[in-house]
Amino acid sequence: MSLTKVSYSMISGSPANVLDYGASPSASASANVAAIQAALDANTCVVIPAGEYNINNTILLKTGNRLYFEGSKLVATQIIDPTGNECLLKVVNASDVEIHGANLDCGNFAANSGIIIRENTSMVRVFNTCVENAVWDAVRGGGRAIIIEANTGETGRIIVDGLVGQDVDTLIGVYGSFGVRKNAIVINNLLGVSVNKLIALFGDAPTDGEWQQCIITNVVGYYVAQPIRFAPGASAIIDNVYVFNDAAYGATDGAVIRGSANNVRCTNIVMEGNTSAVYDVTPWLDDGTLPADTVNTEKCHFEVTVKGTIAFSAIVSFYSRSGNLSNTTFDLKVGVVTSNTVVDNNVAVNSNNFIEFYSTDQNARITGYSNSIGGILISTYANNNFYANASFPAATFTPTIIGTSTAGVGTYSVQQGNYTKIGNRVFFNCYVAWSAHTGTGNMQMSGFPFVSNATANTQSALSISFVDNIALTAGNIPSAYFEVNSQRVVFSQSPTGGGSATAIPLDTAGAVMVSGSYLAIA
Repeated sequence: MSLTKVSYSMISGSPANVLDYGASPSASASANVAAIQAALDANTCVVIPAGEYNINNTILLKTGNRLYFEGSKLVATQIIDPTGNECLLKVVNASDVEIHGANLDCGNFAANSGIIIRENTSMVRVFNTCVENAVWDAVRGGGRAIIIEANTGETGRIIVDGLVGQDVDTLIGVYGSFGVRKNAIVINNLLGVSVNKLIALFGDAPTDGEWQQCIITNVVGYYVAQPIRFAPGASAIIDNVYVFNDAAYGATDGAVIRGSANNVRCTNIVMEGNTSAVYDVTPWLDDGTLPADTVNTEKCHFEVTVKGTIAFSAIVSFYSRSGNLSNTTFDLKVGVVTSNTVVDNNVAVNSNNFIEFYSTDQNARITGYSNSIGGILISTYANNNFYANASFPAATFTPTIIGTSTAGVGTYSVQQGNYTKIGNRVFFNCYVAWSAHTGTGNMQMSGFPFVSNATANTQSALSISFVDNIALTAGNIPSAYFEVNSQRVVFSQSPTGGGSATAIPLDTAGAVMVSGSYLAIA
């Protein structure tokens, strides 16, 4: 994988060439590290010409460095961990640094990351970067395409624009430990393919994230296990994220957003494919060692659209927490797209941990305190008869003409049916045209989606708007009604001058349009 080459004409001044310092695609990994490091130590602007350069240690950028990749790639030949650097490129205690067009192969060695920006570091700009084969190691860490950290001091004014990560654990990670801050981090235009986490904001305590102050926008992920993770994260805006997973990718978690956070806004998040939950408040590291308040989610707003089917109980998982602070505010807006119809489901928790669950599609509202209602009770309410039958979007069915003596079959040139069910009232319209029918007896229409109510006097009169090529008794007009305790329409004919109604015999060919409504079994 590679990105567009950087032209020398784009670089002001006379950049140093790492070949002049002894680096070469054919040189040893140790020689390349020494040469590239020497070039950066002695010059402001450094160019790495085309080719793949093996390295076995971290390359450090100092204040003022400009590093340009001219269609070149750095390839790790071992775990890079002699001094805890754990990455191919590192900016630490430096400022005014730029990295352009970097292609970094972490070599599939657990713990290697692509780029680390750490400590008292500011004014760092990273453009058009590609990182691949970065594997997570639970002991040493690593596995991130780019990670921005502040273990001590202050890190800020960081711009990342254009990042591709393939086969990496985390595409972008922002981390702050207690008592330090990160200011004005802007991250745009990210693409992750086969990644575990697209975005990870994390720290040692919930209040750490108050200093993150980052904006992450325009993110696309394919085959992503955990799109957005907080542990905890805060003071961030995440906008325009699209994730696609196919059935062949077995997501290990599948929650669109997981972890605890405060003062975070996630909007325009679209998830297509495997999804176990829209929001799962379970802490990232739920091993019993975290403080109790790390499970809190407060002052957050999430807007997520899921394409596919998802159980109502999976909208929010494990949000029956009693330890939220008194000023807790949390709201989640979810749109579920099924058969091109969007169903909006909103969950809100205010300062009293009060949940309001509302479905605009199903005209129903459920409220209660989070500790008593929770995801399981929401699921129970969502599936009771009233709620399930409150409203349904328009759907289709296949009407069929049959005979009362022998049902038979016909050849249909038109066979259309549409219905909408509100409560237990079914509204429908249909149009069928047939030929070569083999049925005998009187004409009826079957194939309706719901059985009609058997209560007396519930036959529903219907409207026939079009009849073609159907033989009627002279001087008669057609009519129709829905038979009780069935899924059939009965056709009849009546004399225009008055008299008894009689059935309409089935014709081998004909056409009819019928519309109306009937009362279904509740």
